[in-house]
Amino acid sequence: MHAIGRKGGWLTMTAASVLLLGAGVGGKAYAADLGGGCCGDLEERVAELEATTARKGNRVVSLEISGQVNKALLFWDDGVDSDTFIVDPDSDGTRVRFAGKAKLKPGWEAGYTLEFNFRDAQSQVVSQDVDDGGDNFTIRRNFWYIESERLGRLTLGQENQATDGINEIDVVPTYSTVSKTHYAGAFKIRTAGGGVAPTAELFTWGDVLGAIGGGQEDIVRYDTPSIYGFIASASWGDNDIWDVALHFQKQWNSVKVVAGIGYLKDDRTNTGLFDVTNTDSQISGSISAIHTPTGLFATFAAASRDQRSSDEDATNLYFKAGISRRWLPYGDTTLWADYAKFEGFSEGKDFTPLAIGGVLTDSKADVWGFGVVQSIDSAAMNVYALTQFFSSDLDVDGARLDTEDHFAIVVGSHLKF
Repeated sequence: MHAIGRKGGWLTMTAASVLLLGAGVGGKAYAADLGGGCCGDLEERVAELEATTARKGNRVVSLEISGQVNKALLFWDDGVDSDTFIVDPDSDGTRVRFAGKAKLKPGWEAGYTLEFNFRDAQSQVVSQDVDDGGDNFTIRRNFWYIESERLGRLTLGQENQATDGINEIDVVPTYSTVSKTHYAGAFKIRTAGGGVAPTAELFTWGDVLGAIGGGQEDIVRYDTPSIYGFIASASWGDNDIWDVALHFQKQWNSVKVVAGIGYLKDDRTNTGLFDVTNTDSQISGSISAIHTPTGLFATFAAASRDQRSSDEDATNLYFKAGISRRWLPYGDTTLWADYAKFEGFSEGKDFTPLAIGGVLTDSKADVWGFGVVQSIDSAAMNVYALTQFFSSDLDVDGARLDTEDHFAIVVGSHLKF
């Protein structure tokens, strides 16, 4: 038996703990007063107690429930219109996770994870024409694994690819990375003067910027044990997808460094109107470091994607610097500024099948911003505010397309349970 424990946001309590705690209040067992001696028939008492309460399927495999709720206010201004929406940040939204494990023998374990996304107003769906983003419930992860302390972990099911998040590694969470520039993803790019000209009507900010890395797929994945701070990973999916990655984490005296680099190959085809996959291969990576005594930190990321629609690769660069210190008794306060540059995204893509637009022959976009995160340790919550400025430099059918800048302010809270 053991007492209530807390680890990484998880709350666990065995049935025996509940029984003894209940019996320890004024000497009475309120939930199921089963009588008998203190410990002689403990297993029988636990079994009877479990029969009177909600429980997991068996007592061999553990069950832990966790998750997060992340909601934000998004104020936007596209140079002509402006509004404020309540959104779910698309890349780090509201989730519920069920996970567990069982010990096979010393040094070996098996486990599982079921994780669900709940989004009723996706930040990457809202736009000038859509203010709620639509209800969305998806299975994010669904897999089992077998792990050896000496040999590593083998995973089967819907899980993060080896390169998932490889371009977004952050030693300090700030809700602003390469992928989180998608607070404007579905918004149409305004032409200069305020109109949405036919040649620009189909172009959105999501067409000309974005992260480069893996996602969640049905895969077989292998991860090595940590060797001097390095973990190598590889995954393979049933639709001709595979990738490899190398992660690193190390603390040198007062400096902590986390980094990763990966390569992904995607040979899937699409017969629809547009080439949704738009990728043959990509390489991406990032590095982030913090000087723990001062709280000063910096992050750098870079990536390149081979595009089927163009001879030019899509590339991005990302820089961030800031400071994270405990100035208030509630938790750490983080201040930062960042900049991202995107080139080549969607170049060569032909929008004329819809009789709108043309071929995007040159694509450049810049995003810069700054923000603050306040941690509230007693509630496992972060409160954040950030601002982002979007600008583009586009050619359509070889002619310059003058466009308006886009502006966004995001204020939200992220609570883990």
